[in-house]
Amino acid sequence: MSELTRFFEDRQNDVDIFFTHLDSLSIDTNTSNLELHKILKSQCILMLYNVIEGTVNQGIQLIFDKVTNSNVSHDNVSEKIQIIWYKHHEDFNKHVDDSMKMIACFKDKFLSNLVLNLTEFRKVNPSYFGAGTLDSKKIKSILKKKFDIDLLYVENVLESIKNNRNNLAHGEASYLECCHEITFAVLTEWKDKTIDYMQKYINTINDYVDNKKFITNNVTS
Repeated sequence: MSELTRFFEDRQNDVDIFFTHLDSLSIDTNTSNLELHKILKSQCILMLYNVIEGTVNQGIQLIFDKVTNSNVSHDNVSEKIQIIWYKHHEDFNKHVDDSMKMIACFKDKFLSNLVLNLTEFRKVNPSYFGAGTLDSKKIKSILKKKFDIDLLYVENVLESIKNNRNNLAHGEASYLECCHEITFAVLTEWKDKTIDYMQKYINTINDYVDNKKFITNNVTS
């Protein structure tokens, strides 16, 4: 089992426990009981978005760890990995050109220590992770643009989760208001679809690292 799979399953277990508990609560006409139930439904949204964001982060971290630990040279990794690596460096970040011509200018300076770091990646790409931006289209875009990984799946409920999460996080909706029109059955469907989508994401990442698709011509160390 990969570290990514283990990370995801731990958080999936948290979500399942919370949903099971919420489903078991008896709802009566007592106002306070109804209001508590609405608040807990809003908490479901936050938990689901945290699973999405955390799993995406861990997927990228797994890629970086595998590349770093594979002891491959600069010339043996894909163009996308080379670009990420060079853009970790302050001198390279002064330039906006992603072309291999620009990389060639820095090749001699950074030939050793091919080390990728998620913190640096997030600094260079703040819009990918700030202010609750992640839905399936954004995830697909990140993987394709930054790693040339094709994630073949789209799940629209991630956009609904993202939007509701942002309404809560930015104070545009209270916990009572956010999910008052969303039934628990719908939330459960969102959960199941989110879990299924993130499992597809994990399978795609695991396939990429297990088969060392970041290595040009599949050169092994």
